[in-house]
Amino acid sequence: ATEDKIAKLEAEIADIQADAQELQAQQDKLNTEIAELDVQISDLTSRIAKRNEALEEQARNVQVSGQETSVLNAILEAESFSDAISRIQSVNTMVQANNDMMKQQEKDKEDVVSKQDATKAKSEEVMQAQVELEQKLVPLSASQLELDVLKADLELQKATEQGNIEQ
Repeated sequence: ATEDKIAKLEAEIADIQADAQELQAQQDKLNTEIAELDVQISDLTSRIAKRNEALEEQARNVQVSGQETSVLNAILEAESFSDAISRIQSVNTMVQANNDMMKQQEKDKEDVVSKQDATKAKSEEVMQAQVELEQKLVPLSASQLELDVLKADLELQKATEQGNIEQ
């Protein structure tokens, strides 16, 4: 009977330890994913800042030089029809580049928010896994203590029986 209890407790302890290892592996994986997201967020934030600097620099240059990049100015300041076409294409290219830059800026900002949300969710998962792990470890300690007591009792019984046999 005692040996059956010991076997049962050892099986329970092994199950709890396996669950604990699984939860620890899950935590490690989530922490790795969080670190990767943090790197991606940092990269995106850096690109956003550099793009902001480029846009601000471009705006300052336009203000300082007093040049307007409008199609109307390009046509009025042209020296010939082909010069007007060339200027219009240049203005369109600059406007398109700025539009592309602004679209990428918005996309990167959305990506930062999305990755921050993912990081928060993964952090919450880590905390939940930690709570589960701690909840599993409490019965593990109790089961381990009970197992130690049962093993000691069994050893005592065996020693007593062997002492009686020798007499």
